[in-house]
Amino acid sequence: MPDSALEPTLVELADTTALDDLPEYAHRLAVRCAQLLPVTGAAVLLTGPSGRIAARAGEPAWIRFLLEPALAGPAVDCCDTAAAITVADLRTTRRWPAFTEAALGHGITAVTALPLRHGDHRLGAVALHRSRSALPARTEHLAQLLSEAASVGLRQWRERHSLRTALASASVIEQATGVLAERGHITLDEALHRLRGHASRERLRLHATARMVIGTLPPQRHKA
Repeated sequence: MPDSALEPTLVELADTTALDDLPEYAHRLAVRCAQLLPVTGAAVLLTGPSGRIAARAGEPAWIRFLLEPALAGPAVDCCDTAAAITVADLRTTRRWPAFTEAALGHGITAVTALPLRHGDHRLGAVALHRSRSALPARTEHLAQLLSEAASVGLRQWRERHSLRTALASASVIEQATGVLAERGHITLDEALHRLRGHASRERLRLHATARMVIGTLPPQRHKA
């Protein structure tokens, strides 16, 4: 891979400013890996803020089925443990019987799974599949660079997502507090205290309790 192709790709993967959702990014990462590395196919697993799998993608598209949870292959293990996995010859391992049978059935004999992570944050995994020997050392190094750039981009996306979620939650709580204050003819501080008290007694999140309060508002009527 020439540096002229690698450098702009690293910048692209690290910049998630305009990213709308994780499936879009998973597809982009899978395509770039398949384009730039000598592999039969690339598959990507991404986790959301909750830690659960939020997106799967493959390039070519058929390779995505190797990410199915029922197959429990190297990519799934790599995603769970945040540790790289290399299998030079699937015919010599019994670790993932369902995955191995499916992969060999499509001519895949070697897999390298690389974690996507940033510090202690597990972000997903990239699995590179080949129909011959495992990745050469230089190719694996290039794959690692792509994974690291993707990890930077995904971590930034998570931080922005968390901020947007926090701001939206604060807005809902503020609106619910205003509703309670108006209905009860009490101060905003007292309304917030009551909202928190109800959430604590019912073992609900404050945001969920606030949404319940807002849900009691009558629908707005639009003038014709």
